[in-house]
Amino acid sequence: MNLTPDDRSTLAQSLRGTLDPTADPLDNDAALVELGWHDMVESGPDAVGVVFEVLGMTGSSSTVLDDVVAVAAGLEPGSTVGLPRWGSAERPTTIALGSARLDTQRLAGLRPVAGIDPELGFVECDASLLLFGDEDRWPAVVTAARAAIGAWLFGMARAMLEMARTHAVDRTQFGRPIGSFQAVRHKLADVHVAIEAADPALAAVGNGTLDSDLARVLAGQAAAVASMHCQQILAGVGFTEEHGFHRYMKRAMFVDGLFGTTSSICAELGRGLLRDNSVPRTVQLQAHAPR
Repeated sequence: MNLTPDDRSTLAQSLRGTLDPTADPLDNDAALVELGWHDMVESGPDAVGVVFEVLGMTGSSSTVLDDVVAVAAGLEPGSTVGLPRWGSAERPTTIALGSARLDTQRLAGLRPVAGIDPELGFVECDASLLLFGDEDRWPAVVTAARAAIGAWLFGMARAMLEMARTHAVDRTQFGRPIGSFQAVRHKLADVHVAIEAADPALAAVGNGTLDSDLARVLAGQAAAVASMHCQQILAGVGFTEEHGFHRYMKRAMFVDGLFGTTSSICAELGRGLLRDNSVPRTVQLQAHAPR
């Protein structure tokens, strides 16, 4: 299902009124389900992208990446799944447990599992975990997950830029807003350019692996540039507990390692180009209006 710009705007507005950055992730999950999340996740990447972009922008926590993975793997939304080890996109093996000692570092899944404390290296548990269905679906899982993660990082990059811009306007030095200084303006411009580069790539994501990977890389680069430059603009205040910036920066650093890092996906794309000895024409990005 493809959303019109008006549909995207309406959905984003509803999501901003639904998601609570101070709420428990499972409370946000329940609110999204009530809004129709299960239908959205089964409808395709367009609606999913809006949900994850707003998640990133609002700084809200949720376990809905598990649903994206579950649906792509042929499971029902709400299934408990495990994700690859952080920094990797390799398919985990299916684990069936009775009373066992489980290495929780092998489960990067965001949805809590009864009896498993993710803060501990090993825990005693009595559970059976179905991680994935058909192994042949794994490439589709990676494609869907990377598209969602790209939108998530994109939303965080936009939020970090807005925080830095507001600070640059409000903070004065030598009797002038720091946003009037050329060095600050250049950093803000660099972040803006990185975000604008990712925007049409995310808008063009369909169900193709290459489209998803390219969008994910550009979004990851935008989040990295935003983390670096916006932190410099915010200076010490960005690390304080009272200011929200550090939460976005730390989350972006973690999310960048889900289903492969930006740098590892770039390496994958490069190996593919060398293997095929050609540069495929994927989409005409200029044909997609900015969202």
